[in-house]
Amino acid sequence: MLPTLLTDTVSADPRRALDSALLWGFEAVVLRTVGRQRVPHVNEAQLRRLLEDAEMPLEAVDPGLFEGDATAPAAGLDDLEALAALAPFCTRMRTRTVIVGPMGAAPREVSQASGVLKRAGDVAAGYGLTLAVRNEGEAASAEALADLVGSIGHPSVVGWWSVAASREAGEEPLASAKALVGTPLAGIEADEAFAEAAPEASGLIPLCQAGFEGPVVLAFGGVPQKGLATATALIRHVRMARKAAA
Repeated sequence: MLPTLLTDTVSADPRRALDSALLWGFEAVVLRTVGRQRVPHVNEAQLRRLLEDAEMPLEAVDPGLFEGDATAPAAGLDDLEALAALAPFCTRMRTRTVIVGPMGAAPREVSQASGVLKRAGDVAAGYGLTLAVRNEGEAASAEALADLVGSIGHPSVVGWWSVAASREAGEEPLASAKALVGTPLAGIEADEAFAEAAPEASGLIPLCQAGFEGPVVLAFGGVPQKGLATATALIRHVRMARKAAA
């Protein structure tokens, strides 16, 4: 369970973002946007060199796939092709987790969304990848994420809990975490409030007790005003949760 940084929430400049990650004590990173480009359309050689020099593992990438409407004609077909094209990039960058959207999985659209994402899971499995479906939009609640992952029922498709999204859906983190116990999760995308909360209130302890071992990824909501303090709080939070769940 590594304290991890979503780099572009600190800086679009990968060198500056990695310098901050090292300075603040993070143990891994997640990549989404580098400069003005979404992964994998980035300077791959530079990125690999920077990650290797920093000895910083890449826990996941977020290429912006499967964020469309599951009821649209040919829903997800372009994303299935993009996923296959992404696989060699993931291999070279030494990561196996791809964060994806929930295909607009409103309650009435869960069956369509799960069908698209199940096909995506088949493609991912063929390349040794895991798809991590993030809660957002009409599937922002933890309950909606748990229902969607359960309906997909694919070993290569798991959840990615965005704390900010579930909070915007009206859920407190502890309630969200309890709703996600039993749902396989690849990671937790934390906000500043989660980082600074007590582990008893954030829900991290019950998830650890249920076997969660993925990265806890700090995504700053704006230009960090107290980056070191927030990062230190998250690192302490993760350590306390590990100890409490042991």
